[in-house]
Amino acid sequence: MAEDSLASALADVFTDEDRPIEATIRTALGLAERALGPDHPRTADLFTRIANGLNLAGRYDEAAALFPVALDMRRRLLGDDHADTATTLDFMASNLLDLYAFDEAEVLFREALEIRRRVLGEDHDETSDSYNNLGLCLHNAGRYAEAEPLLRTALDIGERLTGPDHADTAMTLQNLGQNLEAQDRHAEAEAVHQRALDIRLRVLGLDHPDVAMSHGHMASNLEAQKKYDAAEIHYRKALEITRLAHGEDDRNMAGPHGNMARILSLQGRPWEAEEHHRRCVDINRRTRGDDDMHTTIAEEQLAAFLEALDRFDEAEALYLKVHRTHERVAGPNTPLMAKSFSRIGILRMRQGRFKEALPALRECLRLFEKNLGPDDERTRIARSNLEGCQQLSESDGPIQVIEHRH
Repeated sequence: MAEDSLASALADVFTDEDRPIEATIRTALGLAERALGPDHPRTADLFTRIANGLNLAGRYDEAAALFPVALDMRRRLLGDDHADTATTLDFMASNLLDLYAFDEAEVLFREALEIRRRVLGEDHDETSDSYNNLGLCLHNAGRYAEAEPLLRTALDIGERLTGPDHADTAMTLQNLGQNLEAQDRHAEAEAVHQRALDIRLRVLGLDHPDVAMSHGHMASNLEAQKKYDAAEIHYRKALEITRLAHGEDDRNMAGPHGNMARILSLQGRPWEAEEHHRRCVDINRRTRGDDDMHTTIAEEQLAAFLEALDRFDEAEALYLKVHRTHERVAGPNTPLMAKSFSRIGILRMRQGRFKEALPALRECLRLFEKNLGPDDERTRIARSNLEGCQQLSESDGPIQVIEHRH
């Protein structure tokens, strides 16, 4: 079997999402052994590529099962100090990052970085990638100060290799800008995001999707600094470019509509904001389905918007719809359900419906205690909300609106 035919056959094997992943891997190994012989380096390469494809497609658990098979073959056939071993480690770490396994991902990212430094040298694009990826791992784990020097090293190497005006430099600048924002260094972040935007405009042109991404990051930064008018300009540019690239009804349009809804609300323009909220919900429902996380988040945001306008009946209907979705998709005993009970309970409290709010707030507290323990901040807030509601349900005193902070 020619190698191209083998790659096609393997892809077909992994297309069957209903087959158990262990059986799929056994079938794939058999195909590769018959085509290339036992323990062939190309088998490890093909398995790495397929595992990474599964991960990019959102099939994280299947990718997590396949990556160790590919890595074991890399180590046995090529040894630890080989660039291809580092590649598999890097992809495998990215999969763990997508699964929020930050500690395990960090170990693999560090090993890949050390291999690349030894084998490829410091001034190599793959070494720069490793610094960047390790930095993103630490950033996503909330270790922002530790991530910053790694991202700056990746930027320095990239600029030496490709020059300051390169799309890869812009991407690293974007990551660094987000890191600085997370450290509340918004003025520094603004300058970094502006530089990334300027590079992309020069290199990619006005209407490239990556330019829309840079406009979005600039807008988010300006929003954090309460520069709402300037933020709106960038959010609108991101919306227009995305519409031009993908069309109004594409799933990529949902995020820009959500951003526009938020910035218009912050500017006190609720009627304009509502139109964008509803477009965001509609696009997500049609392109992703009612059970998708993007859809439920958009529905919750619309519900919170309606609640802020005292349109309680509309808001409650949406909160209840999301509640039913979480129960069906995630199960009845998750933190998602606790947050959902909290939103419903506090909405009813704001209307003075204290006795109706109590069952929801009791369930919220029970689920947070079960999932997070009695001392977690979210558990303490849930307990405080329940106690306040109980007091108000037994008195004729003034209504106190309790801030929803989950």
